[in-house]
Amino acid sequence: MPFVAVVTLIAVALIVLPLTLALFRIILSLHEVSFNLGTIVALINSIGRQTDTVTPTIATANLRLTPVEDGCAALAARHGRGNGRVVDLTVR
Repeated sequence: MPFVAVVTLIAVALIVLPLTLALFRIILSLHEVSFNLGTIVALINSIGRQTDTVTPTIATANLRLTPVEDGCAALAARHGRGNGRVVDLTVR
């Protein structure tokens, strides 16, 4: 094999090997980042499942408190000035 071919192969090897190692390190870092992001997404989904019942519970509580609000508004209307509403329990 000619001397130039050997030198070219050695030069290519000296360039390719460090690049291969660098890319391998990048792959490992990206794998760790992907794992951490997957863990975060799983935790967010878990929190979402645990809080699914909050909105219906608030709506039910507001329905059950409507008679109390009406009674308090009537009492406030009889005994003082104001808009006739004691507490605004509307859900936004």
